Amino acid sequence: MSSPPLVSVIIPTHNYGRFLPEAVRSVLRQKADNLDVEIIVVDDGSTDNTQDVAHAMLRDIVYVRQQKSGVSTARNTGIQKARGDFVVFLDADDVLMEEVLSTHLGMFAKHPHLDMSLCRCFDYHTHGSDGANCLWPLMRGYWNIHICCANVAPLHCFMLREKVIRQAGLFNVSLTGCEDYEYWLRCFSTGCRAGLAAEGLVIYRRHQTSTTANRQHMLLHEVSLRSLMANMLDSSNLTDSQEKLGGWLALASGCLNLASQVTFCKAFAFKMQDMFVRALQEAERLYASSKGSNADLRCIQRYYPAQAIKTAGLMAEDLTPDAINAVKLLVNRYPHFAECSAAELDSQISAMSQHLQVSGIPGVLQRFAASGS
Repeated sequence: MSSPPLVSVIIPTHNYGRFLPEAVRSVLRQKADNLDVEIIVVDDGSTDNTQDVAHAMLRDIVYVRQQKSGVSTARNTGIQKARGDFVVFLDADDVLMEEVLSTHLGMFAKHPHLDMSLCRCFDYHTHGSDGANCLWPLMRGYWNIHICCANVAPLHCFMLREKVIRQAGLFNVSLTGCEDYEYWLRCFSTGCRAGLAAEGLVIYRRHQTSTTANRQHMLLHEVSLRSLMANMLDSSNLTDSQEKLGGWLALASGCLNLASQVTFCKAFAFKMQDMFVRALQEAERLYASSKGSNADLRCIQRYYPAQAIKTAGLMAEDLTPDAINAVKLLVNRYPHFAECSAAELDSQISAMSQHLQVSGIPGVLQRFAASGS
């Protein structure tokens, strides 16, 4: 009888001793007849009680302490220690819900050609953080396209085969934000294929000390990734021409949206408008070969132009001459969106979004809400 697959769960932590036990417990309860887990906790130079907390759990975890070097270095340390057939990354302040690892493995068993699995995420805002509790909007597929607009899911929604780690390499230690986004871009650029484990759920705890709470910091790092997205789309290993068209349109929409948000740095705002122009120029070259695409691709090829036209209308006075000309090309391709009222355009974007996203609420989330956690 073969042994169950081993899942390595890598937990970096810095001064999160108060959260760490719950994160570890959430992994331990994943153990079952069909899987085993190893928990690798990498303490990135904590100065709180993290070391004492970890020592109390040494029976259940592999504990590594290093000088403070950043979360990417901590994850890389965990990768180098991992022995599993599959890898999951979990930040110390987040939680895996029941049977999520089994759900991922079930997806891999049904689709052995896939390299990564994505599950659902619930944004859980603690006292003092901005925002409302909600399910993260997750697309049903074509993540290699959607990631050209924005990150497709939080880090701990993914399970990766060990071979993906070998192909993609380590996390980029020069980044202090969006390092997970950059990592998924590299994974998809190598041709990784992903599947959906829709019933799996993770909890993304939002609080005042979260790294993502610094919105400007995250936006500036996202700007720096746009050239990488363009390089990914240029790669013949990634997509066929129909998917590339969707990717360039997604990139164009994402760049224009970023330009509207980084107004605190005009140089970056103009850089994003230039990238918006380039992405639409690349899309123009692909329209002739986009006929015959399936319903989801046709929806994607309308969804992102509609979003871009909406954003352009909101920032009309701030558009560069080149960006204005690019918007005119987009309007010529999609005159219906330009002729809609703002309310009608919002309605159409919402309908397309609902078509492309995963619907329904995982049963485990209903139980989580009922428990009052």
